[in-house]
Amino acid sequence: MSTKEYITLIIDASKLMEAKSVASQDATDFQLALKFAIDMLSKQLLRNRKSDRYSILIYTPTDVQFVYYNEPVSLSRVREFYDMAIKTHDNAVDSPGDYCILDALAEALQSQIANKFVRSIYIVTNGAGTISDANTDLDKLKNIAESYPVITNLLLLNNEHNAETKSYFENLAAMFDGRLRISDFEAFTSSGPPLKLIGPRCMTDCSLSFIQGGLQGEGIHLNVQVYPAIRAQSQVSGHEFIQDPKTKDVTRVKRSTKYYIKENTDISDEIFVSTRVNNKSSDLENDKEYVKDSEYMYGFKYSQRNVVALLPELEEAATLETSPGINIMGFIDRKHLPVAYLTDEPSYVIPSVKSEAHNKVAFNSLVQALIELQSVSIVRYVQKETDEVQICCALPQRFRVGEKWGYGFVLNRLAMKEDEKIGRFPDLESSGQNALDSTMETFVSAMKLRNDATEPDVLNNIKIGLLESKSTASSPRQNFNFTLEDMLLSSCPATKRYNHYIEKILYSSLNEASLTDFVSQDQFIERYLTGDEKQTLLNLGNVFDVEENLLYTDDHKSANSIEATVKSVFDINFTTQSKPSRKKRKTDTVFGMENNDEFDEYFDIDEILAG
Repeated sequence: MSTKEYITLIIDASKLMEAKSVASQDATDFQLALKFAIDMLSKQLLRNRKSDRYSILIYTPTDVQFVYYNEPVSLSRVREFYDMAIKTHDNAVDSPGDYCILDALAEALQSQIANKFVRSIYIVTNGAGTISDANTDLDKLKNIAESYPVITNLLLLNNEHNAETKSYFENLAAMFDGRLRISDFEAFTSSGPPLKLIGPRCMTDCSLSFIQGGLQGEGIHLNVQVYPAIRAQSQVSGHEFIQDPKTKDVTRVKRSTKYYIKENTDISDEIFVSTRVNNKSSDLENDKEYVKDSEYMYGFKYSQRNVVALLPELEEAATLETSPGINIMGFIDRKHLPVAYLTDEPSYVIPSVKSEAHNKVAFNSLVQALIELQSVSIVRYVQKETDEVQICCALPQRFRVGEKWGYGFVLNRLAMKEDEKIGRFPDLESSGQNALDSTMETFVSAMKLRNDATEPDVLNNIKIGLLESKSTASSPRQNFNFTLEDMLLSSCPATKRYNHYIEKILYSSLNEASLTDFVSQDQFIERYLTGDEKQTLLNLGNVFDVEENLLYTDDHKSANSIEATVKSVFDINFTTQSKPSRKKRKTDTVFGMENNDEFDEYFDIDEILAG
């Protein structure tokens, strides 16, 4: 299936769009429609997908303008579309013409380009104009929508005079067999991003078995597959550029890592570091001899001046021979496994797709038994050949996919000795009995989420049970009846805020001659970004992008004091390592005791260098 997109934006630029149909907005219908189109193009600029294509169609009763360029979207093209829409709207006449919004849809369908694309059309209008299909072949349009195929989205502004247009398109939608969708403009623009159906790749196709006497037994073997359970959202990243303030030339910043050795190497350079403080930087630079990338390899440094190169032979000898698989070593009560021990990103374990029915029955029976016993499996997991051996816990779960239920494990790597550097882990033997656990339990209870009807052994949410890509409603601001699940579906607030400001900068710059001059103005952030907003760049208190009183129960008001207690319990005070005492010289010699009070200790190098 192709992932390239071809999107056509149809904007109603007639004089009827000067009305203000959205009560919560001060902008006119045309300004809202134009901003919607420009925001879609700005998102395309941020995504930087070279294979996608966009076209713009501007409608008035006297003319229908179609513009398409067979090239990726650029800021200059966005500016061109913006200026053309503004000019067309200003020159539009307030009188009936030969065209209606249906003619604009017909032009968009008949102008579909070749090649494989995921095609969609967005029509933004208030529907106040008249509709006539006397000169339109509806059957031909239906065939075009089915043959490509094309999904048409009519975004209707809530105008009091759009009853005729809405009724006509509702009848047309039945003719198009679901390929024409009618949505309220305000509800559509406030909806969250679509949940896209992703087919994850299988990480491991192996067997689930028991370990007997430290070795893999010859008993029960179940064919299973391991899939990733979490897809981490990538952080905001981009290229860096420097602009010359005089010539306005833009140069891209390139970074590279170089390794060097010193031409004159002496052990004193490594021990007496402070002797080089007064050296000139030019002398230090001349002493460096840079190494080419093809002339070095990685290695182990096990002392100050002893390094072993990591040759392929050494790497092969130091690598344990392991085979992919999951081996059950034992079981533990769920209540005796602290959440703090779960590290790394989890994975799903399900029966192999190609396995026989008896394999699935045995697997489901094992999961169901562990759920009833409220127990967790402790397993040895190897993802691929010669990969590291992980000690994990397999949490038994019931999954809901659509209207069906299934069984599986959620695999989490357990904390080991080397993980102590990331935090303090409670003792398994005294779990639930010390002050640390009780304090943490109080904190979790105080932060209990409203409408929380989740069960510890059941996974039932939109994302895991997604059968097709679809949009979800955005988080409401003052609705306590909204489900908790939809509240937590918003994307990373930092990334969302960053993209919001970039889109705001691009839209505001379309009225300026130069983008670089525009962002170089004094107090640019206060004047154009945060001046008219309650939320700012540094306001990260609203983590889930919803009001706090919608998330938590009434007990959350005391969470601040409980949180301070938790921090004090987990706090680790690091002390500065004391300077070791000076070593005494031995005074016993073959000639008897020496009494030399002036040189009974080693010299203090720091005092000598200090003068």
